[in-house]
Amino acid sequence: MTSAGDTSKGVASACRRTLRDEWRAASVGMGVVLVVMTRLFRLWELHPRVPVVTGNDAVQEMARFKNMLVSGWYWTSDLVGVPYGQDLRDHHVGDSLHMAVSWLLVHLTGEPALTLNLFFF
Repeated sequence: MTSAGDTSKGVASACRRTLRDEWRAASVGMGVVLVVMTRLFRLWELHPRVPVVTGNDAVQEMARFKNMLVSGWYWTSDLVGVPYGQDLRDHHVGDSLHMAVSWLLVHLTGEPALTLNLFFF
């Protein structure tokens, strides 16, 4: 008969082994993606402060990043929309993790184009 201590040690070691295996698989997967992405996007030629994408919603995203940098959030800006300024409170983007990560990145980098590239990759 096994004691409760032996059983909990067995479960704990199985959990550690599974966690180690999962980290190993995730690391290999991220490495493969990084190699493929580097080759596919020719990252050695990338200029970080020049936007990688400029079509579709990229311009609007950069405008949001600039608004976050200038006014603190993406809703308003005095730089466009003369004479009253821009007001995007009716344009629902969803104040979610996407916007929180965008806000953090734009305040860490201080540049909308660099933030767009980081967010894209």
